[in-house]
Amino acid sequence: MKQYARVFAIIPALIPALILGAHSAARANTLVILRPKAEATGPHIRLADIARVDAKNVYAANAIAAAIIAPSPAAGDAVSFQREDIRRRLAEIGLDPDVTFSGAEAVVVSGYGSRLAATPNAYDSYMGTVSDIVSLDPKDLAPPAAPKNTGRALPGIPETGIPVAAWRVEAAERESAMNATRNQLAQAAEAYLLGKYSRDDVDVEAKVAGIPPPVPANAFDVRVTRELGGKVPGRAQFEATWRATAESQPETARFDVDVSVFAPAPVAARAIQKGERLTARDVEIRRVRMQAGCEYFIPRVDVVVGLAASKAIREGDPLLASDLQPPAVVKKGDTVRVLESGRGWNFEWTGKALADAGVNETVRVEAEVEKGKKTLRDVVVTGPGRARKDT
Repeated sequence: MKQYARVFAIIPALIPALILGAHSAARANTLVILRPKAEATGPHIRLADIARVDAKNVYAANAIAAAIIAPSPAAGDAVSFQREDIRRRLAEIGLDPDVTFSGAEAVVVSGYGSRLAATPNAYDSYMGTVSDIVSLDPKDLAPPAAPKNTGRALPGIPETGIPVAAWRVEAAERESAMNATRNQLAQAAEAYLLGKYSRDDVDVEAKVAGIPPPVPANAFDVRVTRELGGKVPGRAQFEATWRATAESQPETARFDVDVSVFAPAPVAARAIQKGERLTARDVEIRRVRMQAGCEYFIPRVDVVVGLAASKAIREGDPLLASDLQPPAVVKKGDTVRVLESGRGWNFEWTGKALADAGVNETVRVEAEVEKGKKTLRDVVVTGPGRARKDT
């Protein structure tokens, strides 16, 4: 089989993925531990202000913790939220994680002073800060619902209220920044993989899965340094480095990527039945999407001509090493002449093949060493009805 296949194993299988994608982690493994009391730290109340967020994926946890729950109350005022208020708010802004709540049943949040003079937090700086007050018609302004347990409602006027539409503006800008980061990291992953394969006929498509790490859109020298786990093609995890400025020290981050690999390979030009021997007319070279764990032949017709299908193959399917084998030149029940040799001696004997086998394949034969006494021996097929055994 070795002399026929000349298999090009383009994609090795790697160890299982070390962590789940950010979205799946956010949906299934997020714990929100609500505090009974909190104080607003900016113009918006974020989930991180009122609760601790635990998730297996740190990027998912950070994104959920940064979610805006409501405008902050004015100095001296307070607002209260039940667990269901928070769950509903997360759904409104598109996170909608399958969270588990613990801690307090409700949280009371007090104002922090001036709602319009807050310094944006680190997540705002990365994702893009949106002005608290946007230019909208007064009819677009919606006062927040009356807080529970306080009997007070935040005013809905432009000077102090946050338009509902402003939340949508911030969400859109946040998603735009995330997409820019995804594209930047995807390009770095593609460059890394193309350098690894060093083949002009191989194409790679990478798509960052879940919430990306906080790499600034204008970062310098963004590049992937190594693979950490998973499968290529498929879901894999990479480590990347970048610099915030041209003079700053490199920073690192890990992220998950869905990778597709395309390359030319022999495919079936027609439907092929099990046992059929391939001819040049049966094979075409086409560009195919590679699958992890499969061994593909190099893109030449001659490397598969003469091989036999070990199973039925559909038209257009890639011809994999596991689907083809040398044609059988010895059939089950055939008499096989075996040349056995050792150091300075050799002799021939005959036996009966117990299975089909092709050239250079091993087959077990039954030989009669003495009258009425038989033995089983493994030999290597060298041609039709012939084999060898090295002692």
